[in-house]
Amino acid sequence: MHWYVSVLRKYAVFSGRASRREFWMFCLVHIAIGVGLVIGFLLGEAFAYLFLLYQAALLLPTVSVFIRRFHDSNRSGWWILVVFIPFIGGIVVLALAATAPDPNDNKYGPAPEMATAAGVVGETVLECPHCGAPYNPGDYRPDTLHIYCSVCRGEIERSPGPA
Repeated sequence: MHWYVSVLRKYAVFSGRASRREFWMFCLVHIAIGVGLVIGFLLGEAFAYLFLLYQAALLLPTVSVFIRRFHDSNRSGWWILVVFIPFIGGIVVLALAATAPDPNDNKYGPAPEMATAAGVVGETVLECPHCGAPYNPGDYRPDTLHIYCSVCRGEIERSPGPA
């Protein structure tokens, strides 16, 4: 559920990168909720309106996570337009979303699951737990040995690396 909420917090963020885990966990929860609403529709007509409202509300977050996923494999977000090609567009977009990420930093930002605190070896930070903003290497303050989010200024706790 954490990954689903993380995508919703970044509902209109088209820059940066989304890891495969973030993308597929969001898709899993999104589809599960959609299937639940369709089953509810079979039980009563009111769920049809709820399903349409849910899909409309999540259109922008879904497009943004697809674009950030393309960025993770070093592709332009404009590849999302391939979905409009009849019959094969959806298959091509899903195949692109499933491709391996670029393990290095690319023009869209640092690798999401490999972002490390500058100067702190073995400690990985993915995102701010307060606002969900992606980690920025400039957030590390070597003079205080703390990492502060550049968006909400909250302290980001570092997870211990391998021993």
